[in-house]
Amino acid sequence: MGVYDLPANLKFIENHTGQDKVIYVGHSQGMTELLVQNSINPKFGERIEAIVALAPIMYLESLSSNIYT
Repeated sequence: MGVYDLPANLKFIENHTGQDKVIYVGHSQGMTELLVQNSINPKFGERIEAIVALAPIMYLESLSSNIYT
């Protein structure tokens, strides 16, 4: 889901809204999908304006990724 579904969903949203960035709200598995995609494709984070992590699967501390800055 993090490899194929998340990028497809984000592309669908971008195509229908005309926006080039989104605010991502992920709950548990949704945050896992985002972490998977970002670990495979670090540039994926450039398409996300902000992240709302509801019940994330882990605590993120001291990450060096532009998705969390």
